[in-house]
Amino acid sequence: SRLDEIESQHPDLGNAIEVCRDRTALLTDEPSTQDSSQFLADTHQLVQEIEGEIEALAAGRNPYRLRGGDYWRTTGSDKEGKRVPLRVFAPPVATKDEPVPLVIALHGAGGDENMFIAGYGAGKIKELAEEHGFLVASVSTNVLAAKAERFDRVLEELMADYNIDPTKVYLVGHSMGAGATSSLAGSRSDAIAAACCLAGGGRSSSESLPPMLVIAAELDKIIPAGSVKGGAERAIEAGLPVEFRQADNFGHTLMVGAVLPEAIDWLLGHTKAID
Repeated sequence: SRLDEIESQHPDLGNAIEVCRDRTALLTDEPSTQDSSQFLADTHQLVQEIEGEIEALAAGRNPYRLRGGDYWRTTGSDKEGKRVPLRVFAPPVATKDEPVPLVIALHGAGGDENMFIAGYGAGKIKELAEEHGFLVASVSTNVLAAKAERFDRVLEELMADYNIDPTKVYLVGHSMGAGATSSLAGSRSDAIAAACCLAGGGRSSSESLPPMLVIAAELDKIIPAGSVKGGAERAIEAGLPVEFRQADNFGHTLMVGAVLPEAIDWLLGHTKAID
């Protein structure tokens, strides 16, 4: 009800108000056993955070503008009214005026938007974001991959809330997320500086592709390394800027935390030319 009142007073804060509505919806006496954003939430902390967000909105301020730390949110709905859930991690450097790189992370099947932040390598990507100074957006692959236009909305809203360097927008995806990364890299090559596919992906029928690193896991029984290598080699033969590597002695999932440091180093080494 407080958000309804604020919306009538500050219609220009519509996107931020919708984010706050979605965060409020996480508050429940019976958390879902499937939705990790509910069962992982610290309810008391979330209540305090939302109270502060509502106060900021009532004062006419966007509480998500340059917000630091680790928090769950959504981005705007598409024509079907579908909003995209994501987990954001913003190290201190991302809360300032200097432009920072953005790494959009796409999880594998069976995971959700919390996987890269709380799962793979015990949240290794947060440590790397602190070290290298980039913003992380761990997005729901299930929702984002259904329509490429949802990627556009995620990027648009994050760029409105943070000072993101448009020449340094990167994708990294695991398994199912690697497939989505390959697809988005082809369809949105004008916006992506480089992409990395882990234990999957690497194939692309697109004629335009940003630099792409493909890393397969030697002991992978789910998506065998040979299959991943074959797809990458066909892309290379087609003249696409694809590089293949193999993570020895690792299987399908544990390879992610192990190779993320080299993947991030490789991504950050690329900058997109802007016409």
